[in-house]
Amino acid sequence: MSDRDLVTSIQAYGDLDALIENMRYEEVVIDRLVRQGAFLPGEAATARTMTARTDISLEEAQDSSAAVSGAEVVPPSVPRPVWLTTRPRPSRPSGPRC
Repeated sequence: MSDRDLVTSIQAYGDLDALIENMRYEEVVIDRLVRQGAFLPGEAATARTMTARTDISLEEAQDSSAAVSGAEVVPPSVPRPVWLTTRPRPSRPSGPRC
């Protein structure tokens, strides 16, 4: 294995590791948002940014693994839930109104 092939393999491994890390973090955050039932101020933008970051990681992992001969193909993404791609209504504070 040449130095160039070694670097390409290590880069592919790192990109795949970053993808998995982003997916796990996204899963935790999305699960919390689903249980919470509403977005707090700023959470909608944060969720969209996080999913965009995961999508970029996916593209990088696909590109770098495609450059390694004999490596498994990184599968394409699945469609996102609609509530992540649309602007949610702001949550209303609970409790009595004054």
